[in-house]
Amino acid sequence: MRRFRSEFKGITDHDYLSRRTKASLAFALGYYLTGDERYAGHAALLMRNWFLAPATAMHPNLNFAQFKSGLDTGKGMGIPELRSLPQAIDAVDKLAGS
Repeated sequence: MRRFRSEFKGITDHDYLSRRTKASLAFALGYYLTGDERYAGHAALLMRNWFLAPATAMHPNLNFAQFKSGLDTGKGMGIPELRSLPQAIDAVDKLAGS
């Protein structure tokens, strides 16, 4: 069990996704509340880099969520790993007028 914990600490995808979606939503809300296109532009840049740009896009795959090397090929328990995705959807919604 200890080996699995140390392997998990080296995987930063969940933390990066959470921080990126929170930042995207914050900038999108900044745009939504002020109408300042600079906020919208930065939110859109964050979202494009994380989800669309071929060189940097994330490709979520729950086959590897909650994965234990040598034991698993993924399971439904990995779904909570994507719990910050609704924030990304909210950010896109707030950018609709930009």
